[in-house]
Amino acid sequence: MEKSEKFKYGIVLTGGIGSGKSTVASLLKLYGYQIIDADEVSRKVFQEKREEIEKLFGTSDRRKLRKIVFSDKEKLKKLEQLLHPEIRKRILTHSQKLGEKGELFFVEIPLFFEKGGYPQFEKVVVVYLPREKQIERVVKRDKTSPEEV
Repeated sequence: MEKSEKFKYGIVLTGGIGSGKSTVASLLKLYGYQIIDADEVSRKVFQEKREEIEKLFGTSDRRKLRKIVFSDKEKLKKLEQLLHPEIRKRILTHSQKLGEKGELFFVEIPLFFEKGGYPQFEKVVVVYLPREKQIERVVKRDKTSPEEV
C-alpha cells in the first residue's frame, strides 16, 4: 500500500482516555460495522515483544511499565519506537482488507492526533467528554487514583 492511498470507507474513532470511544465502537458494532481496535492490536504486539520489553525496561508488567515510561520521555520514545511501527502496519493491513469490501468500517485509535495520525484516513470522529468526567470514569474503571490518570 502506498502512503498516499486513502481509505474511502475507513473512519477513525478517537478521543481522550475515558471519553467513551469504546462505548461508541460497541454501538457501531451492534449495527454491523467492522471495528479495528488499536488497543487490541497494541496488546497483541506487546505480547509478541514481551521479551524485548523486559530486556529494555526490566519489566513487562503493564502497570510498572506505565510508571516508568510516563516519568521519562526518552523511555517512552524507546517503547513507542519498538511497538508503533508494527501496530501501524497491522492496522493499515487490516484496513486495506476491510476497504476492499466496499463497506464502512471504523478504526478506534486513542491519541490519533497526538501521535501524528494516519494520512490514509480522511474521516475522523472525535468522542468528547469534559476532562473531569474522563478522570472520574477512568478512576472507577481502572480502580486507580486521579493522579495516575
